[in-house]
Amino acid sequence: MSIEIIYRVERPFAEGTIEVYGESDMGWYEWRILSRGEILADSGNAGYGSATIALRDGINADLEGTE
Repeated sequence: MSIEIIYRVERPFAEGTIEVYGESDMGWYEWRILSRGEILADSGNAGYGSATIALRDGINADLEGTE
């Protein structure tokens, strides 16, 4: 069991990336927004069961301005 980056996409309207990370074998995922080496936002312990849903929510959080 190890935490891995599942998705990494460029932020659409700002510098940085949106990542989805988690443990595929355990079926849990989280998202985070990064810029210049800093974590701007993180889903914390939401415990998504789908990496794709976590990515969707990470993108939506970025568009809503969670910084």
